[in-house]
Amino acid sequence: VKSREELKESILTGERFQSFVDEYSQNRNVPIQQVRMLLIQDESNALLLERRPLSGIWGGLWTLPQCDVENHPEVWCREQRGLLAEVSADWPVRRHTFSHFHLDILPTLMSTSNSANCVMDGEHRVWYNTAEPDARGLAAPVARLIGEFTEHMQGETG
Repeated sequence: VKSREELKESILTGERFQSFVDEYSQNRNVPIQQVRMLLIQDESNALLLERRPLSGIWGGLWTLPQCDVENHPEVWCREQRGLLAEVSADWPVRRHTFSHFHLDILPTLMSTSNSANCVMDGEHRVWYNTAEPDARGLAAPVARLIGEFTEHMQGETG
């Protein structure tokens, strides 16, 4: 019979669990995919969100616009969304682990002053007010990035 302390020690903590997942993934040769997530803020500091298709990864959830890491974000925004946006900063890469692959996310902070010209696709694109967030379903890494964006904006104004 294990003591209470031994039982506590045997429970995987968040850090120990992530270490286990990383080691397990390395042993399985889990592929790594990369994506650039664009935190495009408008004049009121709202972020552009897009709804994912119902099938596939994050089906039906809201995410930040995404492009290949090789794409130049300013060109991609102009050509794909009709936005004149400027890169403010690239944030450090984040890794999100799925059961069958790792997703390395390169967050890129951008700003636009022509959000009214953005091609809005009915119910599939919105300017999301981070100061008064609604109950929209967000993909987990997107929710974390929005939280970091909010802290970043409070740090600039505070």
